[in-house]
Amino acid sequence: MFGVMTARLGVMLLGVAGMAMGAMGVVRRLLVIARLVMPGGFAVMPGRMLMMFGGLVMMLDGVLAHKSSPGSDS
Repeated sequence: MFGVMTARLGVMLLGVAGMAMGAMGVVRRLLVIARLVMPGGFAVMPGRMLMMFGGLVMMLDGVLAHKSSPGSDS
């Protein structure tokens, strides 16, 4: 009976090791996909930065126009 229990333990450990090796393959595939997507992200980033700066300029323009309007108290 003890031999059967140790054999089951050995089979379980081999299964766990197989799952770990399979997980490494999944991680490797995810890294390859990320490596392929990264250049597209770098191409989009400058456009988004310009959009943010454009919004900042519009906001500052609105604040300064509001302060310099004839009906303002300040």
